[in-house]
Amino acid sequence: MPPSDIFSGGITIDDLDVGSERALALFRDGFYDEAVWRATQALLNDLKERAGRDDLEGEALFNQAFSAQNPILQFTDRATRLERDQHDGFRHLGVGMTRYLRNVVTHSERTNFDARKALIWLGFISALREDLQLARPVPPDPDEE
Repeated sequence: MPPSDIFSGGITIDDLDVGSERALALFRDGFYDEAVWRATQALLNDLKERAGRDDLEGEALFNQAFSAQNPILQFTDRATRLERDQHDGFRHLGVGMTRYLRNVVTHSERTNFDARKALIWLGFISALREDLQLARPVPPDPDEE
């Protein structure tokens, strides 16, 4: 299928995995800001579980789980520049999601997403969730055992 035809049928909320049935229901009922907020929370809760760090929130959680020096989770062994870029890029996307979506929606009335914009953000969150499922725990360092 040519790239220009990918969206010809339109992506709907039903095509996304945002990790929260409540977020989907809120979107369908027109509560777009809250739907985006709930989806960000669902992603953060999944990350807490995968990283085993329910003591951390938001930015600190992404920074610790995908730390450049001592990560809890990784996609690859981070042996090449490209692999390290993927790892760091995911961390930065997560921190950005936390700052821009979760924090702004929580602490401001400036968002007021319409259906289109909320669907775009929910698609972004769905893509992050999909990639998070590929992350695996960093094996213990044999030199430290």
